[in-house]
Amino acid sequence: MVPGFFRRHVYGGLAIVLATAMLPGLVRPAMAQGAVDPNVAPRAAALERAGDWTGATEMLGRYLATAPGDGRAWFQFGRMYLLAARQWHVQGHEGDPDGALYLDLAAIAFDKAIELQIDSGRVYRGTVEMERGVLRMEQGGWSALAAVDPRRTTPVPGFVLELGANLVASCPSNAILVPGNQLESLAAWLASVELGFRRDVFPLLPERFQDDSLYRRQVAVTLELAGSAGVTAAATERTLCLTPFADSSRFGGEEWSVTQLALVTGAAPALPAHVLSITQLQQSHQQRPTAWTEAVTAVYLQAARRNVLLCGGLLSYLKDPAITTCGR
Repeated sequence: MVPGFFRRHVYGGLAIVLATAMLPGLVRPAMAQGAVDPNVAPRAAALERAGDWTGATEMLGRYLATAPGDGRAWFQFGRMYLLAARQWHVQGHEGDPDGALYLDLAAIAFDKAIELQIDSGRVYRGTVEMERGVLRMEQGGWSALAAVDPRRTTPVPGFVLELGANLVASCPSNAILVPGNQLESLAAWLASVELGFRRDVFPLLPERFQDDSLYRRQVAVTLELAGSAGVTAAATERTLCLTPFADSSRFGGEEWSVTQLALVTGAAPALPAHVLSITQLQQSHQQRPTAWTEAVTAVYLQAARRNVLLCGGLLSYLKDPAITTCGR
């Protein structure tokens, strides 16, 4: 069951808080904005970790109603709605409001965080789009994601999308891409689904496959899995393609080959023509490195532990202290 406090807040004061905090000059012209308190967002996060989601959201709601200029608080607000959307999936896709509304509210909060220059806001805003895509897939199957609007833009940093394109490009035709962490999942999904690059590659979301019944059902239909068969069963018909942080030991006695950034089942196949690039990552390292540039760099360095040729090739132009450990 979706936590009751979310229903109360969404249909009660919290939705109003979101609107009034974003338009303070129109809704509350006579009320001065409160000072930003850097301790509020960490306190709310601590309450959430302790299991007090009600206290965390109430704190943020009251605070942002008077201090809408706190980007970190908006980011925490967005995270909580994103978590609520995930819980809605895990707990049987039941409850009012539904996952789509939670995602709409998360998008509003992350957009505000982006406006206030919170770096992680852009990455998490992309996660909202991935979650919206999962909803479309659950409702209409993989084919529901086929239409890509060429005018569509995503707020995710270019070096994350670049990573996604490189991961997908490392897979042979019609492969099942299995990511090893959330960053790899997001990057591959956005490159394939949102940008329409290499739609022949299926970007699996392992955590969703494990705990989301509707997603698992649609994956089974798409990959033609029988009954409760796992993804490994599809390896007889389609190549498994593991990203750098994916654990190959989880897939039994498969034989693996290295292809650029990935491991694939069986002998190394020929790949569709695509030149890997880290131009966006290079520029971000030079102009404004962040925790996310480091996280993306870590994916490439992990790939180099399997494929040392990357050290003298793709990664040789990356000006980052961590590159000195390339291949180790």
